[in-house]
Amino acid sequence: MSNNDFAEFVEPYLIQGYGQILHALKTLVYSSAPGLFDLLDFDNDDAFLEPLLFAYFNSKDRRVGLEQILIGYIADDRKPLEISVYADREGVVYLPNVGYLITDRRDRTLTLAWHQNERTYELRDAGLIVDFETQPLIFVDGTSIEVYRHNNPLLASFYTGPDGAVREVEMTGAAQMHVEHLNQAFRILRACHPRIYALLVKVTRKIAVFQSPALNSFATLSAHGVAFVNATIDDNHVFFIEDLAHQCGHIVCNTATFEKQRYFQISPETSLSDITREHGETRTVYATFHGVFTEVLMNQCCSACLDEAGFVGRQKHELAGRLAFILRRFELDLRSLNADGIFSDEGLVFLSRFAQIFLEIHARRRDLLVFCDTSNQRYNFCYTAFLELNPAMEGVPCN
Repeated sequence: MSNNDFAEFVEPYLIQGYGQILHALKTLVYSSAPGLFDLLDFDNDDAFLEPLLFAYFNSKDRRVGLEQILIGYIADDRKPLEISVYADREGVVYLPNVGYLITDRRDRTLTLAWHQNERTYELRDAGLIVDFETQPLIFVDGTSIEVYRHNNPLLASFYTGPDGAVREVEMTGAAQMHVEHLNQAFRILRACHPRIYALLVKVTRKIAVFQSPALNSFATLSAHGVAFVNATIDDNHVFFIEDLAHQCGHIVCNTATFEKQRYFQISPETSLSDITREHGETRTVYATFHGVFTEVLMNQCCSACLDEAGFVGRQKHELAGRLAFILRRFELDLRSLNADGIFSDEGLVFLSRFAQIFLEIHARRRDLLVFCDTSNQRYNFCYTAFLELNPAMEGVPCN
């Protein structure tokens, strides 16, 4: 196996973590609602890996209940004839694996009736029939990855700033605006790095594209399977190539290291600043490990795309800048983790692989680090800022 084949290296860890997560969710559903559990197909992994299940069990807000989350995964001849559902403040009733029911009832619990003979749903409010418009689900082309059309009450609490306060985000317009960019990015990833593409598609179940000037893109184990991508009106498929590798990469890492303590000698939640003594460092050891893990995927994907995807002009210039920026961050984060006593033997295997991949990519892309000035970048790469210091596209060596 080539040192560069990180996907092959991660695969056995991914399989193990996938099974552990699946077992945990089946246990939670059974213990919380055994009658509902009996209606589900035990072998249907999609049902038990539904991201809203993770969010439900990690949320104090239970207005969206288990029956609403799971009814779309129950066979038609086994569906309950009536359940309670929640119409959010926009009047949207979201049924995973079914679609969206758009009503004029806002922030209200309704009754969803299932007519088995007609295979149709009906909504009622205090016994009165409620009209609704059905919106179908949107999927990334060629995958089973759903793109959320609307925000969901169970996910709203995850949009938090550094101060811990929940922020408002715009989602409906962002999803519609960028769905083709998502399709393009995944097509390019599949062509340029099919093994990493397969990893990302295996673990990513939903993508939430949102807009917020106050937040970064993210992924969280509390809504496992969702990549939350903060995209502006100016972002294109080059941005999505990097950010999908980043946020879907977090989902890969959460799956592969589900038993995270086994990779560390110390608590994974130890503050990194306790080790590095660097002022201003706010991450934990495990968060930094996550960062390096995703930087491997971002570097490999961006490097492969630069070689094979046929980018020209602004897109090639932006991709080169993003790769230079990530490679520099990769080096700094690796150094932060290179201290005795952090990792177990299994963790050191990961760290060694990270270092090997860094050296390989650094050797191939050293010229980018010479030609690309990324000194004015912050946490997220900004192409406008990159263009200020790197105006000449012809001067950037990309091969």
